[in-house]
Amino acid sequence: MDLIEDLEKYDLKLNKENLEKIEASPESLDPRIQNELERLNRCAAHINKLENELEEAKNLFNNTKNRQLQRLEFLQKKLGSCIQKSKPYYEALQQTEKLQKEAQKAVQEYQRANSLYKTAKETLSVAEHNLATGEIPDAWQEHLSSTITKINTSKRTVDVAEENHRKKTSEFQAAEERCQFLEKDLHRHIVKSQLYFDEKTRWNIQMEAQKARIDELEKATIQEKASYKEAMRNLNRISEEIHSKRNAQKLILPPRESGVGAETPSQFTDSMSVDCVVDDEN
Repeated sequence: MDLIEDLEKYDLKLNKENLEKIEASPESLDPRIQNELERLNRCAAHINKLENELEEAKNLFNNTKNRQLQRLEFLQKKLGSCIQKSKPYYEALQQTEKLQKEAQKAVQEYQRANSLYKTAKETLSVAEHNLATGEIPDAWQEHLSSTITKINTSKRTVDVAEENHRKKTSEFQAAEERCQFLEKDLHRHIVKSQLYFDEKTRWNIQMEAQKARIDELEKATIQEKASYKEAMRNLNRISEEIHSKRNAQKLILPPRESGVGAETPSQFTDSMSVDCVVDDEN
């Protein structure tokens, strides 16, 4: 990838003339420049690779989606009304699975909050025991008030987590009961439409994996482009430093003086004129 052409592609404010001078000047031996140029090349190669993979991943996702729609439309025509009639059961099943995950998460949050609360209480108990026996060091006295604050805070956290756990558990149980009821009530339609919903689930899992791959590639591409732009900015800064130093050196260096015995052009001309006059007189 040509570095100069990439300036417009990535909207970078780098002095093109300075970059060309960097590549052609003796100061290009500066290891900082070499490092940034190598970094640019690596990033450019990665960006090209990622963009190609991203385009392929998006095409695969769109093709998968189209095949899914065609296949499910075919099954709908083949199986008929049983799909629509059994739909409430599958929606309830999906909601039940979601609430089950939320209930499990609520349990974990409650256990974590309760563990912190117990630890804070044990710390306070040790501190109170040492205080009663007069063996508590000064450092413990400083932390005693903060430990009490932690206990109060963690207790409130435990209460909130416990209430959330109770709520999610109740919602999950209600959803599970409804799901069981619908399974019995719509059993005949569920059996007939199972092929459709099983295949739909497989397609959705496949598409979710492909979507996750697209998201991963997009993030990686953004990171590589950011690194590319950073390297460009560094090159711009280094080039400005080089040219600033060069201009400063020009101002400091004294003007060149004539060598010993050298004559000015006017003196040389005057000398030639005198010689000509002497020759004429002879």
